[in-house]
Order: sequence, then C-alpha cells, then structure tokens
Amino acid sequence: MNYNVITQSPQHLISSIQDVANLPLTAGAGQTESPVSNTPGHGIMFDATGPTQPVQHLGNIATLRHTADPAVIDHYTLQRVINLKCAVSGRDLGSASAAVAREITKLDVLPPGMAINIRGQSQAMRQSFRTLGFGLLLAAALVYLIMAANFQSWLEPLIVMLAVSGALAGVLWMLALTHTTINVESLMGTIMAVV
Repeated sequence: MNYNVITQSPQHLISSIQDVANLPLTAGAGQTESPVSNTPGHGIMFDATGPTQPVQHLGNIATLRHTADPAVIDHYTLQRVINLKCAVSGRDLGSASAAVAREITKLDVLPPGMAINIRGQSQAMRQSFRTLGFGLLLAAALVYLIMAANFQSWLEPLIVMLAVSGALAGVLWMLALTHTTINVESLMGTIMAVV
C-alpha cells in the first residue's frame, strides 16, 4: 500500500538522499530531539519531565531512492502514450515512414497491452492516399458509365478507357524523370487525366 508522506525542512539542509532519510518524524507537541546522537533513529526525545522515546527518522520506516518520472503524462484515446516526435530532412515523408515501420517490425514481441502506432503527418498522408485512390477508381467508373450512355455501347468506352492507362504511364514516367514521389498533387492530376 502507498502512503503520501509530506516532509518539511529548510532547503539548504537537504543535499542528499541521506539528508532526507535523517529527517525526524513529528513526535508531538512539546518534545524536542537531543543533539546527543547524530545517528538516525538514535536521538532521544526530551519533554518537560525528561527523556521519553527515541526519535523516529524517515529512513527508519521508508526506503528512499532516486527515480525518474515523466514531467507530463500524455494520453490518446484514454490510453497513456509516449510520443516520439521526428523531423524528416532530406527525404520524402512516405519513405521515412516506411523505414520507421520496417524498424518497428524488427522489434521483439511487445509486452501485453502495448502497441506502436505511427501517427501525425504520416497517418494523414496514408488517409489522403486511400481517399484519392478511391476517388480515382470512382472517377474511372463514372466516366466509363457516361461514355457507355453516350456511345450506347459497352465495348467502345472500354477501348477509350484503355487509352487512359497510357496517360497513367506518362504520369509515372514524368514523376520518375523529375525525381518526384507520388503525392496528393500527382494523384489529383491523375484523376484529372481520367476525367
């Protein structure tokens, strides 16, 4: 069971864990500690009638040690999290995120209840790519249906739509020539090429 203990001592008298362990516990009104012994727990209490009981020090009833605790505890969806923030420099976000994901898969089995999630701009980028990929498929299907209604044929719009694959190859070729990655702008351009 944990108990909160509040100690009060002048700051200039506390310079080590041992000084904290030597703090006397409150013995009661009218009692003072004898300066006879400096050994923790061996001082003698005096009151108006003479010696009474040994002084109890904090070190006699507690084990003291240095520990490090986070100054702030973060939560995400009601779970305690530790956020690691990284800045990507000299490479695109997608390849940096993929490299981090590869390193995460190399980790041993995590303790129960622990998980590693990549969030932030990387999460937003993946969501945008999923949405734009769905938009590209929806645009191709709608254009095909409109052309099928205009041509009154199912085969001729298919032949026209096959020409779009050449445009997509051109998009990928230009991205490779300019050393540009697939991004939101290139996906929007691809959707415009389909339309």
